Amino acid sequence: MRGYNLRMIYNTLQAMGLVRSKRQYSRDYLGRGWSYLREFEQRDRDDVRVSATTITTLQIRLRAVARYVPPTIAAEINQVIAAIERDSRIADMLGYRGRSL
Repeated sequence: MRGYNLRMIYNTLQAMGLVRSKRQYSRDYLGRGWSYLREFEQRDRDDVRVSATTITTLQIRLRAVARYVPPTIAAEINQVIAAIERDSRIADMLGYRGRSL
């Protein structure tokens, strides 16, 4: 998965009302520092590969949120999780070996 995917997931979660800011997303969903997502944007790092630890953290936290929201929102979250898995597999299949963050 690449930085671009992280930004798209943020936009999706924000539209669903699950995240208020990039800082919250970086800390609470990605388990990273408050400026993590902003660095991708400011430094034009859309092609930088996201670390496996960050991806796993995001999936775990999304699954936890899905347990406590109404079924329709949980279904949307599960679609996001499926997209994360798909995007990660595609990056692996294409041999994307960009620098990880």
